[in-house]
Amino acid sequence: MGTAFNQLKTTLNKLDELQASHIDLFKTQALPDLEEQITQRKTGFSDLKEKLEPFLLESERLGTQENISQVQEIKTCILSLMNQNRMLKSKVETHKNQLENSMKNMTKGRRVMQAYGSSESQQNQSKVINFKK
Repeated sequence: MGTAFNQLKTTLNKLDELQASHIDLFKTQALPDLEEQITQRKTGFSDLKEKLEPFLLESERLGTQENISQVQEIKTCILSLMNQNRMLKSKVETHKNQLENSMKNMTKGRRVMQAYGSSESQQNQSKVINFKK
């Protein structure tokens, strides 16, 4: 049981660190690379699934009395990851809303600047001044 548990625990810790770093990137970067984050998390959760199956098979084979503390520890780690996922989702949604608001403000500002600019009829007039009568 030790090997499967240790491998699963290592994978859970790596995924925890990865997600924590992704959450921190929202504090330090204006535009975090969301596609890269998604790819990294997919790989991490794929590894988690790969390591979870042997652990569950061994747990079933040994019975719950022998490994109840290990199962509880894994459950706690998974619940922590789920909380991180909720926090990360919230950060992404907040970031998305901020970007949308920035785009709206830029569009509004562009319209205002165009309204203060000269009209098309003035832009197409000759720039030569004729002093002769």
